[in-house]
Amino acid sequence: MEMTGWQPIATAPELERVMVCGWQKRNGTTQAYWWWGEDCVSKGIGIEHPAALYWCPVILPDKFPPPPQEPQP
Repeated sequence: MEMTGWQPIATAPELERVMVCGWQKRNGTTQAYWWWGEDCVSKGIGIEHPAALYWCPVILPDKFPPPPQEPQP
């Protein structure tokens, strides 16, 4: 999947693990801010983060790094 940037949550792939983000409005002495988290989306709504507004894919490298070197005695 070739994509850059955040996309509207309604376009997220159904039941795939993605990153989601949303906007927390100013509350008392706390400034407004963007939050983000990992989630699955069902019917255009985050399962764990239903207030999410946008999504992007979770991008991981194709391979794990080589195993750590064992210390030599």
